[in-house]
Amino acid sequence: MEIALHKICDFINGGPWSDREYAGSGIRVVKVTNMEDGTIVLRNDDDYLPASKYDKYKKHELKTDDVVVATVGSQPTRPRTIDEMLHDVRALLKRTVDMTVAAKYLRRYTDVPALIYLLKERAISMLDPQSWDDSNDSYYLTLYRERKNLKSVLALCFTRADETYHHWRVFAGGPSGVCIRFNRSALLNAVRKQPDLRTGDVSYLTLAGIRNRQLSIEELPFLKRYAFEHESEFRVIYESNARRESQLDIPVPLSCIDKVTLSPWVHPNLSSHLKRVLRDIDGCKALQIVRSTLIGNAEWKSFGEDAD
Repeated sequence: MEIALHKICDFINGGPWSDREYAGSGIRVVKVTNMEDGTIVLRNDDDYLPASKYDKYKKHELKTDDVVVATVGSQPTRPRTIDEMLHDVRALLKRTVDMTVAAKYLRRYTDVPALIYLLKERAISMLDPQSWDDSNDSYYLTLYRERKNLKSVLALCFTRADETYHHWRVFAGGPSGVCIRFNRSALLNAVRKQPDLRTGDVSYLTLAGIRNRQLSIEELPFLKRYAFEHESEFRVIYESNARRESQLDIPVPLSCIDKVTLSPWVHPNLSSHLKRVLRDIDGCKALQIVRSTLIGNAEWKSFGEDAD
């Protein structure tokens, strides 16, 4: 017998609150990164909503016997049968475990000049999103700025995902590309010292999914189409109603950087020289720098050679 899930339970989406509402204590907020091995892991750096927000968001309170499904932005767009949902949940749980493993780090794909600027100036630049390739994305940020009567909205993008060909090709293509792996907690502790910042995971929606919900203005900077879900983006947003700005530098200590990976397309001989140049920058002598072997890995090839 098939039973539609909406007949035996309620679907409640994640809370629509803004990062700007967070406080030092109060009501703990559970995120995807809190979910490990089938349970919720509480951490010292968890975010909180002030107790005064309880009435506003009380329908999102977790209770005994609730089932939490980490969908990383996707959600049911029609009533599902038990078999269908179990199939989806298995896939989602695997993805959640994968995401949790990567949750310790945030990666930024960029180029060598931007890396040198970061290492020398101890700062990372937030820029105007109007030049982004995805006009749907930049349009939502424009709407956000206009609806909130802001003079400036700047953005900085990272990924929670491990190394992928897509990220290299799209965001750091060619031999000058680099991937900077940051310690997530250290980086967020640094950037959140800057006033007027919002941070959060991007949610990915299908057209069918977005038709079935009313968007809030606060969501707009953190929404993308479902086709981009594999990017697993984490975003930092700066907003100002006082000044028009096209760039803002956020101080970032070098200790936030866990590793730098050079492009898989840079020649090995040039990569050795580039490593020396980067380590000659003040404070970078011990910086871990490697060249990506994503598209040319000797160990991977050796397994093929040993095939029977």
